[in-house]
Amino acid sequence: MTSSQPEQSATGVLSTPFSDLMHARYSVRHFTDEPVTEEQLTAVLEVAQRTPSWSNTQTWQVHVLTGEVLTEVGNRLRTEVTKRTPEKITGPDLALPKRFNDLELQRRRVTGYGRYASLSIDRDDHVARFEAALDNYDFFGAPVGLVITSNREVGPYGWVDTGSYIASLQYAAWEFGLGACALGSIGMHADLIHRYLGLDDQVDVVAGMALGHPDHAAPGNSYRTERAPLSEVVTQVERLHD
Repeated sequence: MTSSQPEQSATGVLSTPFSDLMHARYSVRHFTDEPVTEEQLTAVLEVAQRTPSWSNTQTWQVHVLTGEVLTEVGNRLRTEVTKRTPEKITGPDLALPKRFNDLELQRRRVTGYGRYASLSIDRDDHVARFEAALDNYDFFGAPVGLVITSNREVGPYGWVDTGSYIASLQYAAWEFGLGACALGSIGMHADLIHRYLGLDDQVDVVAGMALGHPDHAAPGNSYRTERAPLSEVVTQVERLHD
C-alpha cells in the first residue's frame, strides 16, 4: 500500500477504482499549506451528496469553516476543552458508546498506540498524548473544517445515514486529490459547537471533519490501521431458529 495518491486527470478527478480508493485512503492529520479551491470543495460535496439514505431523506447538513472563522473556532475549542475533565463532558448530542467488548477494546488500543508511536510519543506520556489530542480541535491545521449535523427529530436512523455521508465525504475528498479526517471529538463537545455556530436544538452535531491537501511525508501520516479478517465479522447463516 502506498501513501501517495494516483495522478489526477486534467479535470482534477482521479480515475481510480473504488476498491483502490478503499485501500489507499487513510485519515489525514497533517496537511500542506496549499489551499482548497472553491471548485474542489464544491466537487467533493456534490459527489458526497449522492450518498444513499432512508427513502432519500438526506437528513444531514454541512457547515463549512474556513479562514478566520475556522481559526477562531479552533482557538475557542482548545481553550474550553483544556478546562474540561471527562466528568464534565456532558455536551454530546449523541449517546456515548456504552461498552466495547474485549476485541473492540484491543483494536482501539492498537490504533491509539500506533498513532502515538508515529508521533514519537510514549504511551505513558499522558501530557504529550493530551496535547496531541487537542490538535483535533484545530481540525489538524487543515484549511477547511466541516461540521456535520443531522435532523434531531429523525433520531438514530438519521445518525446512520449521516455516518454514511461522512464516509462518502472522505472517499470523495481522496478522489479529488485531497485528504480528510473525521473528527468524533467535535461531536463530543456539541454544546460548544451549538453555541459557536448558533445551531438550534433541532439538529444533532454528529462529527467534524478536517479537509485539505495531505502532507504524506509527515511522520504523523505514516501510521496505517488494519482491518479485521472476514472471519471475525462475517457469519454464514445455515439455518433458522424456531
